[in-house]
Amino acid sequence: NTGLVGVVGGNSVTLTSTDALDGDLGTAGAPILTTATTLGFTGTFIGDVFITESNGSNVSGVTGLGLGGGGITLVSSTGDWNVTGAIAAAGAVSVSALAADILMTAGVFAIAGASVNLAAGGVDGDVGFAAAAIRTFTTGAGALAFTGSGGGEVVITEADGATVTGTAGSGEVILTTTGAWLVGAAGIAITSGGLLMTANGVGGQITDVAAAPISVGGLASFNTVGVITLGDVGGGTTNFGTLTLNGTIGTVREDSATTFVGTSLL
Repeated sequence: NTGLVGVVGGNSVTLTSTDALDGDLGTAGAPILTTATTLGFTGTFIGDVFITESNGSNVSGVTGLGLGGGGITLVSSTGDWNVTGAIAAAGAVSVSALAADILMTAGVFAIAGASVNLAAGGVDGDVGFAAAAIRTFTTGAGALAFTGSGGGEVVITEADGATVTGTAGSGEVILTTTGAWLVGAAGIAITSGGLLMTANGVGGQITDVAAAPISVGGLASFNTVGVITLGDVGGGTTNFGTLTLNGTIGTVREDSATTFVGTSLL
């Protein structure tokens, strides 16, 4: 019992909808408010899930899998989200820690949906870290968006390839997939940190849509078994502090001076 009106609280909180047709948990305008150490949820059929947690928790849950509907929006106002099991929906999935980190324990589960948005805030907002990447699965190589804050790292391993966009500050961004990476129209902007982007599975490649802006203040390292094609279509700016390319064929149009470092093999 939190003592707060309208807040579901406890050491362990489980939220389950039993509506067979449209099992929502909260709405966009009125999310379920929680204060929990461990939070689990289950929506049904095309049901959406909207939960705002006061200070972070261990979290897992699903809704609408395989039924063409249902999305998940999770917001932590202050503390970390620690993903301890699958967070999965047929629709869009958004996980935000407004002033903290998004973390994930070891396992084979993932954050999965038609699109996945991961956003961390605060002075050092991490989305995963080097020893424990956030595992994602954007169905049908859907959209993957990330936001790291301040010196926070962004470390994501995507199962199926994705159209990726995102921002970060001085932290490193490490994006890995066994599919292909396509930089989306909103582009990638990293203020002073580096970017390590890898696509080493069958059909792996690293490309961008027309006019996608890409800016990396530190080292930009692109590694794939296939082609690398970035900035080749006019309209978007492409700027790297330093650059390394490893692939079969590389075409990069740079809009400012850069320096190749390390070993590049094409």
